[in-house]
Amino acid sequence: MENIFKATLYDQSKKQWRGASAQMIFRPQVSLGRAALFVMDKNPDFVAQISANSGVQKTNREITNATLKIAVNLQKMGCKKGDVIGFVLRNNENLAPAVLACLTILTLISAVDPTFTTAEMVHMFGITRPKIIFCESNKLQDVKDTFIELMYTPTTIVFGDKINDYMHINDMFEELEDIYDFTPPEVDDNTCAVILCSSGTTGLPKGVALNHAHLLCISSYGFMDKLEKPLSVFCFSSLYWYSGLMILLMGTLTNTTRIITSQAYSPEHYFEVVTKYKPNILFTVPIQLSELIENVNIEENTMDCVKRCLCVGSPLSMELWLNVKKFLRNGDIYNGYGMSEIGFISREPKNAKKLSAGVLLTDVEAKVIDEDGNRLEIDEQGELCFKWRHMFLGYYNSPKETAKVIDAEGFIHSGDIGYFDEDNLLHIIGRSKDIIKYRSYSISPGEIESVIMKIPGIRQAYAVGIYDTVDSELPAAVVIRKEDASVTEEEIIAVTNNSLIDPKHLRGGVFFVEHVPTTASGKVKKALVKEMAEKMYLSKNS
Repeated sequence: MENIFKATLYDQSKKQWRGASAQMIFRPQVSLGRAALFVMDKNPDFVAQISANSGVQKTNREITNATLKIAVNLQKMGCKKGDVIGFVLRNNENLAPAVLACLTILTLISAVDPTFTTAEMVHMFGITRPKIIFCESNKLQDVKDTFIELMYTPTTIVFGDKINDYMHINDMFEELEDIYDFTPPEVDDNTCAVILCSSGTTGLPKGVALNHAHLLCISSYGFMDKLEKPLSVFCFSSLYWYSGLMILLMGTLTNTTRIITSQAYSPEHYFEVVTKYKPNILFTVPIQLSELIENVNIEENTMDCVKRCLCVGSPLSMELWLNVKKFLRNGDIYNGYGMSEIGFISREPKNAKKLSAGVLLTDVEAKVIDEDGNRLEIDEQGELCFKWRHMFLGYYNSPKETAKVIDAEGFIHSGDIGYFDEDNLLHIIGRSKDIIKYRSYSISPGEIESVIMKIPGIRQAYAVGIYDTVDSELPAAVVIRKEDASVTEEEIIAVTNNSLIDPKHLRGGVFFVEHVPTTASGKVKKALVKEMAEKMYLSKNS
């Protein structure tokens, strides 16, 4: 299969980069549901899904039958094209057919993470206003409280334990005579498939509306370069996250077995899944990957099953990149970059000799601009802006917010600072909001973090700015030590002082913690890390 990550091209006259072109596998008029049913029908006995909780396996035939039954029942309940269906579900055994059913009858998917509070659900479902809710039984009370506050009552279908007076997902699996007479409708460029939440690492999430062609283009190409089949993939992300959605769609459209778990992330469970089910592909984030290779029981052959490890969501340090390679004796690690509004934007090339965010996805265009909007050239750092042939449809019910991120040339402003090097490889410096302002200097947190990460005994390091009335912000570091490590604040300050110029010295101090706040998918909430550091700084200096 043709790779959608080829060498990036640079147009010097326009000061613009572009991913090489590739043909779509499916017509843009085909819905995700129709494409999935087509693929599953061609290989009905393939084991599409294995639950790491119960060990239950599901074949394409079983998922197809369940998908059609849910689709027909939803239509009988009055669901039609354009209606929104909410999901408050972990990666359970019946999630896939429920998702594929919605994508087949062209209802819109609006998922929240099961760890959401009632207030967070009120915010997101207040935007999308779902007609039906698929809900875990243990989250039913939170869902009820959510819609009491929103002052309407959607139909709720429960997964897990049966609850009186509520329809259960198993009720939708009764035999129906007309499921195979069902004809999925076609779509156009304006047919929304999913209302994805923006990441929520910097504030309340928005509803990112993605069309079928957007998701179909990426998911039909698969996970990486051409790999020997059969393959299996594992990721902790729920449907709430772009990565969780794409694992489901990519696995289905490329006949890759999805290993799923409804259990929340923990280092112990990650290690258990890798050693028991031996996935060939891992989708992960840096903090999870770091804890996996530091497991006390890991051996040099533990990850021999892994052929591709894609690390996304947060910046990947050079030290972790190199350390993981030692365990991937039969594969390699790939750093990746994306945003909810475009999806996967770039990925490291095969056999990369240096760490980067890699080459652009096919037909993705990029520019780098300064604070005045002027285009920058190779090796010049600025805000990264992107556009693609399958742009997002905008923020759902938020035209003003949409207008804020798209400029007159049609580029989405990412809010991330980065640059392209002489090989046209993308490098991410960090969020513009995370840049530390010390006097007249703008300091990249990643530069400080990379120095600290080279110190023995450091698991993770996060550089932040501490507010100061004279100097604007004082560089500081929040550090997680490895187990039994004894590295001190004085040692870290000494190393950074010797490695960095004076404005980048850790005048705000070093603060040791056991963990940092993360989203449900493992992305670090840098704003909350900054708050932690400021509180510890005030306590230390009061």
